[in-house]
Amino acid sequence: MKKYVVKLREKFPHDPPRKAPSVRDVTSWLTRHPDRLTDEQAQQLKAILTRCAALDRTSHHVRRSPS
Repeated sequence: MKKYVVKLREKFPHDPPRKAPSVRDVTSWLTRHPDRLTDEQAQQLKAILTRCAALDRTSHHVRRSPS
């Protein structure tokens, strides 16, 4: 049994899967200045904005400087 478990563990990645960001996380990232995001947060936000055109448009609207 022990050998089976060892072989099974070798086949699966050792890194746990990332938890999906919450709505609160994404909202915070959208409203925060981009320089204040960590690299991981910026990557996750970029991936989300790539998948959702409506959020991408919203991010451009939020980050546009006032006239």
